[in-house]
Amino acid sequence: MSKKNEIIKDVRVININNNGFGIAKKDEGKVYFIKEGVPGDLLEIKVLKKRRNYYNAKIEKIIEKSIYRIDPMCKHFYDCGGCKLQHIDYNYQIKFKQENILNNLKKIGKISIGKFSKIIAAKKSFNYRNKMEFGFTNNRWLNNNEILSKKKLNKNGVGLHVEKMWDKILDIDKCLLQDEPSNQIRNSLKEFAIQKKVSFYDLKNNKGLLRTMMIRTSSINEIMVLIQFYENDKPIIKNILKFLKSNFPKISSLLYCINRKANDSIYDQEIICYSGKPYIKEKIKNLKFKIYAKSFFQTNIEQTKKLYKIIEKFCDLNGNEIVYDLYSGTGSIGLYLSKKCKKIIGIESVPEAIKSAVENSKLNKINNSEFILGEIKNILNKSFVIEKGEPDIVITDPPRNGMNPKVINQLLKISPNKIVYVSCNSATQARDLSLLKNKYKFINSQAIDMFPHTNHVENVVLLKRKKIND
Repeated sequence: MSKKNEIIKDVRVININNNGFGIAKKDEGKVYFIKEGVPGDLLEIKVLKKRRNYYNAKIEKIIEKSIYRIDPMCKHFYDCGGCKLQHIDYNYQIKFKQENILNNLKKIGKISIGKFSKIIAAKKSFNYRNKMEFGFTNNRWLNNNEILSKKKLNKNGVGLHVEKMWDKILDIDKCLLQDEPSNQIRNSLKEFAIQKKVSFYDLKNNKGLLRTMMIRTSSINEIMVLIQFYENDKPIIKNILKFLKSNFPKISSLLYCINRKANDSIYDQEIICYSGKPYIKEKIKNLKFKIYAKSFFQTNIEQTKKLYKIIEKFCDLNGNEIVYDLYSGTGSIGLYLSKKCKKIIGIESVPEAIKSAVENSKLNKINNSEFILGEIKNILNKSFVIEKGEPDIVITDPPRNGMNPKVINQLLKISPNKIVYVSCNSATQARDLSLLKNKYKFINSQAIDMFPHTNHVENVVLLKRKKIND
């Protein structure tokens, strides 16, 4: 039995798990999960913790480097909780994601796999995100050199959470996930705030002015910046917003809110527009979308365009179909398909999203769409179907935890000819598919990498209602 802090030599990494940890077996089948281990690595490791069926460990020494191991591009990689797979060759990341989806469908879903299309990799593996959220802190994460230093340190910072430490924020100099001017805006505001002695947020004591910053960009070069303040110091707030407006005139939507809650969620907060518009616009195909601060929109626009083509292909519309778009958000999927079907019915529980969907319908002069506010499990029933029309196709794009069992039961009762299931979590997707498989036949699965250098991946599954002889 391995002990805490024990050093184990000649450990070969054979795979990685869903969290990006290297998997190794040693001495009578003992399993080790090794942080930053890469398949093919021969390592010397230190045991950190014993679990019931495995050990957590870290790398002490790389004896033989894997052919898949690469140097991370980001200097913050070893401290940041973001791009966990950045030290692994991107082609191997793609292989891992495809295998993971396939395993989930087979083991969790117990699905007889039909066609399984090759995953679509991203052409841009960095600077692909159109939305980033950064936190301000008066007690930033210190590295070992800083801890040992006797110099007086400025502990103010703005950046991302350290992995598994939601009370600790790593000050980020350059994040490679979002294109400029993201880093320029963040760093300039930090320097200005330090210079003017503006207080950064104190998480433990709930005080301080600067709390969070959200930066959204679009492919048509529009920029949104939302600053979340904890304290309502109007003169200082005005100076901060004035600084951003004058130094970054390309910001087309400059917003702020005062959030005095314990959590920093903005969805129940009043968003105030300081300058520009309260939204930015995005373009997909020939459609334009207004994106507000609270709007959900896919974070990788180039891969989103490919994702919507996959959904369109799976739907195979002829112009006569009634399509239900469940968890419709701002209506982007439904509106994308609207010109090729008879009617789009979107259902969403977030009021702001419904408002955006209706607005986007009008913006694009789409008249065959309807977006309804409500919990799907409560409103998707027989009377709803009678009123809105029986769906030929249902598209469902639920959050990471998947569909509510009541929604699945209602889908089985409604029994559309096709279900197109879009998911960013193939495990919960597979679980839901297992509940549909008695009535539906698995036709195809197509994954697309929306999130390079992370363990996340988007997957689209096409189901068709079984015939009597199936």
